[in-house]
Amino acid sequence: DTTEAQRHFGASFDVATVKGGDDLVTVIEKVGPSILLGLTAVPGLFSEKVVKAFHANCPDARPILMPLSNPTSRAECSAEDAYRWTDGEAIFASGSPF
Repeated sequence: DTTEAQRHFGASFDVATVKGGDDLVTVIEKVGPSILLGLTAVPGLFSEKVVKAFHANCPDARPILMPLSNPTSRAECSAEDAYRWTDGEAIFASGSPF
Protein backbone atom coordinates (compact mmCIF):
# COMPACT_ATOMS: atom_id res chain seq x y z
CA ASP A 1 0.00 0.00 0.00
CA THR A 2 1.06 3.59 -0.56
CA THR A 3 0.52 6.67 1.55
CA GLU A 4 -1.30 9.75 0.31
CA ALA A 5 2.06 11.54 -0.10
CA GLN A 6 3.44 8.65 -2.17
CA ARG A 7 0.35 8.53 -4.42
CA HIS A 8 1.05 12.14 -5.44
CA PHE A 9 4.30 11.07 -7.11
CA GLY A 10 2.80 8.00 -8.75
CA ALA A 11 -0.01 10.05 -10.26
CA SER A 12 2.35 12.27 -12.24
CA PHE A 13 2.90 9.67 -14.95
CA ASP A 14 1.48 6.36 -16.09
CA VAL A 15 3.99 3.70 -15.05
CA ALA A 16 2.27 1.22 -17.34
CA THR A 17 3.48 3.18 -20.39
CA VAL A 18 7.12 2.32 -19.58
CA LYS A 19 7.98 -1.20 -20.65
CA GLY A 20 10.91 -3.44 -19.88
CA GLY A 21 13.43 -3.05 -22.66
CA ASP A 22 12.61 0.62 -23.35
CA ASP A 23 15.77 2.60 -23.95
CA LEU A 24 16.64 5.57 -21.76
CA VAL A 25 15.46 8.18 -24.30
CA THR A 26 12.06 6.47 -24.54
CA VAL A 27 11.71 6.37 -20.75
CA ILE A 28 12.66 10.06 -20.51
CA GLU A 29 10.09 10.98 -23.15
CA LYS A 30 7.35 8.97 -21.41
CA VAL A 31 8.11 9.93 -17.79
CA GLY A 32 9.52 13.47 -18.15
CA PRO A 33 11.94 13.51 -15.21
CA SER A 34 13.66 16.71 -14.08
CA ILE A 35 16.64 14.89 -12.54
CA LEU A 36 18.84 12.04 -13.75
CA LEU A 37 20.94 10.12 -11.26
CA GLY A 38 23.87 8.15 -12.63
CA LEU A 39 24.58 5.16 -10.42
CA THR A 40 25.55 2.62 -13.07
CA ALA A 41 29.31 3.12 -13.64
CA VAL A 42 28.52 2.88 -17.37
CA PRO A 43 30.65 5.58 -19.02
CA GLY A 44 28.76 7.62 -21.60
CA LEU A 45 25.32 6.36 -20.57
CA PHE A 46 24.16 9.97 -20.52
CA SER A 47 24.99 10.45 -24.20
CA GLU A 48 24.27 13.58 -26.22
CA LYS A 49 21.00 12.04 -27.43
CA VAL A 50 19.94 11.18 -23.85
CA VAL A 51 20.89 14.57 -22.39
CA LYS A 52 19.19 16.51 -25.19
CA ALA A 53 15.99 14.44 -24.81
CA PHE A 54 16.15 15.00 -21.05
CA HIS A 55 16.65 18.76 -21.52
CA ALA A 56 13.76 18.96 -24.01
CA ASN A 57 11.49 17.27 -21.44
CA CYS A 58 12.30 19.84 -18.71
CA PRO A 59 10.66 22.93 -20.23
CA ASP A 60 9.75 24.50 -16.88
CA ALA A 61 12.95 23.72 -14.98
CA ARG A 62 16.69 23.48 -15.39
CA PRO A 63 17.70 19.83 -15.90
CA ILE A 64 19.60 18.30 -13.00
CA LEU A 65 22.28 15.78 -13.97
CA MET A 66 24.07 13.82 -11.27
CA PRO A 67 26.51 11.26 -12.68
CA LEU A 68 27.67 9.87 -9.35
CA SER A 69 29.76 6.89 -10.49
CA ASN A 70 33.44 6.68 -9.63
CA PRO A 71 36.15 6.85 -10.80
CA THR A 72 35.90 9.65 -13.38
CA SER A 73 36.47 7.15 -16.19
CA ARG A 74 33.21 5.41 -15.16
CA ALA A 75 31.03 8.55 -14.97
CA GLU A 76 27.87 8.60 -17.07
CA CYS A 77 28.83 12.01 -18.55
CA SER A 78 31.16 14.92 -17.90
CA ALA A 79 30.27 18.41 -16.72
CA GLU A 80 31.59 19.81 -19.98
CA ASP A 81 29.25 17.61 -22.03
CA ALA A 82 26.27 18.30 -19.75
CA TYR A 83 26.69 22.05 -20.10
CA ARG A 84 27.35 21.91 -23.84
CA TRP A 85 24.35 19.67 -24.59
CA THR A 86 21.95 21.81 -22.50
CA ASP A 87 23.23 25.21 -23.66
CA GLY A 88 24.59 25.84 -20.18
CA GLU A 89 21.25 25.23 -18.44
CA ALA A 90 22.14 22.00 -16.61
CA ILE A 91 22.64 21.86 -12.89
CA PHE A 92 25.50 19.38 -12.54
CA ALA A 93 26.76 17.48 -9.51
CA SER A 94 29.10 14.53 -9.74
CA GLY A 95 30.68 11.86 -7.62
CA SER A 96 34.01 12.32 -9.39
CA PRO A 97 36.45 15.24 -9.34
CA PHE A 98 36.20 16.54 -12.91
